[in-house]
Amino acid sequence: MLMDDMTNPSLRDIALMKLDSVGNIVWKKTYANTSATDDSWNYAIEAYNGGYLVSGVLNVNTGTPISVWIRTDSYGDTLWVKKGLGGHNLTKTVDGGYAEVSLNLMKTDSFGNI
Repeated sequence: MLMDDMTNPSLRDIALMKLDSVGNIVWKKTYANTSATDDSWNYAIEAYNGGYLVSGVLNVNTGTPISVWIRTDSYGDTLWVKKGLGGHNLTKTVDGGYAEVSLNLMKTDSFGNI
């Protein structure tokens, strides 16, 4: 489950939660640029080899917006972050990489390298 952490609505963080089969929280992680920015998620998919790939925007209303991809392991721990990538409609590609389709097509390898 992916959501905005609304603890402080003016300074949101990206939050990712894993739930068990009955809806209990297994773990919850938040991802943010700094504690004083407004960050938001756009899209998420289950990544290759477990974990997740999250597309979001840092500094939504609190500075220069930065598009970002966050790749996590199956426990929500960050494996890598790529700034300048972002958008909607993430998909896995047959060669083990990822692509984002919006106005343009962007293709990466499994480590988020273009």
